[in-house]
Amino acid sequence: MTETFDLDYLQSDGILGLAPIDGLAKSVPGKSSFVQNLYDQGVIKNRVFSFFLASYNDWTKESAFTLGGYDLDQYAPNSTVTWNAIQNTNYWTVLLTGASFGSSPITL
Repeated sequence: MTETFDLDYLQSDGILGLAPIDGLAKSVPGKSSFVQNLYDQGVIKNRVFSFFLASYNDWTKESAFTLGGYDLDQYAPNSTVTWNAIQNTNYWTVLLTGASFGSSPITL
């Protein structure tokens, strides 16, 4: 195992480059995010990424991470995407107006 301190100046909590652009610009001025670089090089058609987290008790599907899109047909048939505005462009934050666990509402 190797330990490095070369990245100590970065304000980040990950290494893949999925931060919103403002967060990246503050960490590494003049640099583009990983997703933006893939888009600029034509590797992906859309500047998006998606996660599917499989249920712990349903082994019929595996969790997945997709760059450049999402696959509702495979992971959420008969569903739609809900797009939410980012509330703080330094971090992935959205405004929650409600939440529930199963059919039970959770107080925010």
